[in-house]
Amino acid sequence: MICRIVVVEDEPAIQQGIVALIQRLDLPVQVIASYDTGEAALKNLFEDKPHIIITDIQMPAMTGLELISRIKQQGYEAEYLILSGYADFEYVRTALKLSVNNYLLKPPRMRELYDSLRYLCQKQEQAIYEKKRLLLLDLLHQRRSVRTEDLNPESLCASLILFGIGAGGRPKSAEELPNLNQWNCQSLLDFLREKHAFSENLWVIDEYDPTVKAIVMFTDSYEPVPSAFLQILQQFGAQFQLPMTFVVSSKIDDLSSLPDVNTRCLQYLLQSSASGKDQIIYEALKDSSNNLQLNDAIQALYTAVCERYWEDINFKDFAKKYGYHQGYLMAQFAKVYEIPPKKLLMQKRMEKAMELLAKSQLRIKDIAEMVGYTDVAYFNRVFKENTGTTPKLYRESHGVPSP
Repeated sequence: MICRIVVVEDEPAIQQGIVALIQRLDLPVQVIASYDTGEAALKNLFEDKPHIIITDIQMPAMTGLELISRIKQQGYEAEYLILSGYADFEYVRTALKLSVNNYLLKPPRMRELYDSLRYLCQKQEQAIYEKKRLLLLDLLHQRRSVRTEDLNPESLCASLILFGIGAGGRPKSAEELPNLNQWNCQSLLDFLREKHAFSENLWVIDEYDPTVKAIVMFTDSYEPVPSAFLQILQQFGAQFQLPMTFVVSSKIDDLSSLPDVNTRCLQYLLQSSASGKDQIIYEALKDSSNNLQLNDAIQALYTAVCERYWEDINFKDFAKKYGYHQGYLMAQFAKVYEIPPKKLLMQKRMEKAMELLAKSQLRIKDIAEMVGYTDVAYFNRVFKENTGTTPKLYRESHGVPSP
């Protein structure tokens, strides 16, 4: 998340200096506007939509503290950093009454400004995350009407993952759940952060059933939920020493359908968890017969394509190994991942080839072999069909000299 900053300072030289100083900081911030009066900042408030407002106190017509008070009266939520040439207790006391406790003397030192903005960025991120979490909670449990555009202004598609522990959806008693205090949304989020699997577009929400957590993910593509992400969730669940059941929804284009999807997936989870075995259930396959066996086959094929893309995968033999006809397994795979396995294989090969071309001086012939092509001419043709350029030109466009 990039924090949007507005600077309000009536002295041009100081204003320019503060903006220049902020631009030098290694922080996810952007100065989107600067004003020399509080009136101008207030007038453009809802157009600028700042996360952080840095303001001087002593300004003509409207002081910085008056500006903050007026903004709060309009119901706008932001973080504030006050800069002043005066270490006056009355100013500080008034600021504290406005719930503003970030106060620096001018000119600010770089380290002080860095620490203050870093703190405010983290605070703003947490506030935005929590606000959306509560909106998702209301939507998921149908507590009240929620404007989906407030949750998803960029119109991203969503996935819902239900994560349940315990046979039949619930342990018989708290004593059956080792590390009970770790089964909460924050612990799971912290674990995902530690494993670098957390993003600002992911929320963990409590379900009606205390042994189930709902994970909502927003993405800008129809890529399936990565198997690696599910494996990280399994690592977290292993500490409870109970069967784990995951239900992965189909992609959700319309967030207003999330409550119905949640209800349906929760039913699948509670029904399936009665087996007492670790399971991953895909909503798209729930109506298929032999669901568990088919899930295993599809997951194995997905892993093979993603992790052994350089091999000559025989899809017919792979399907036969799991007792399915090739065409049926390919169709069910595409139903779950929304991409045929052969196309996914091509995609993975091209991604790796582009990475090697852009970052190494390996011969094109060697790169072709590393991604599964023994015929370099065929590799060149396939690469151009998929990227619109040749391997040689692609490499040159990234400034890598030919070996």
